[in-house]
Amino acid sequence: MKEITISTKMLNERDYDYLREIFGFPSYFGNNLDALYDCLSDHNDLLIRIIWDEGEKAKTSMILKVIKLYCQNSSSIYTIDD
Repeated sequence: MKEITISTKMLNERDYDYLREIFGFPSYFGNNLDALYDCLSDHNDLLIRIIWDEGEKAKTSMILKVIKLYCQNSSSIYTIDD
């Protein structure tokens, strides 16, 4: 199982570029929520650890909801550290 750690602070600062980097998404990644779900679907058995190190912002919240939805529909797991 591959472990991915997401910092909400970095996510707020760099959003989709940050996700492309930490997940290793391909260059054609579309920088939107649909593309995020599609690219996550190319991965199996992820352990996604979310570090909540900055207050919630609307964009971060939607991105994290897509990641949670993906994990619920796959064999991947996510955790949230406050």
